[in-house]
Amino acid sequence: MISLLLAAAAPLAFENLDDLDMRVANFLASRGEAARVLQLDRRLKLRKCPDEPVVEQGLAPVISVRCDALGWRVAVAAQGVARPVVAPAIRRGDPVVVVAAGQGFEVSTSGTATADAAVGEPARVKTLTGQMLVGRASAGGDVRIGD
Repeated sequence: MISLLLAAAAPLAFENLDDLDMRVANFLASRGEAARVLQLDRRLKLRKCPDEPVVEQGLAPVISVRCDALGWRVAVAAQGVARPVVAPAIRRGDPVVVVAAGQGFEVSTSGTATADAAVGEPARVKTLTGQMLVGRASAGGDVRIGD
C-alpha cells in the first residue's frame, strides 16, 4: 500500500527538449540535409517516452517527433529542408469525378480541377453546376470528400 502511494507521488518525468532538438538535427545530418533546426517551444511538457522517440520526415519543411507508447507527436520546423518533388495526381483543367462518402452511402458527380494536386493534398473542383468543392486527391485521379 505504501509503495503505491510513493509511486503515485513520484514526479512525472519529462522529455529533455534539447535532446529532442539534437535528435532532429542528427536525423537531418544522416540524410545529408544542411538544414537549421528551429527549436521546439520551450513551454512544452512532454512526458518522458518509455521507448526511443521516433523521428521522421513530415511534410517539408517539418520533421515529426513522436512517442507511440504515450501517443504524443510534435512537429519541428527546419529551415533549408528540400521539399520532395511529387507529381500531381490531378492537373488543373482535368475532368475529375468527385466522390462524397459516409457511413452507408456514396455519391459522385463530375467536375473540373481548378489546380494541380498530389495524392492526399487538398483538391479544388468546379462542378458542372458551378459549385466549388474541396476534397482530397486520390491515386486514381478522383477527388474524395468525407472518407
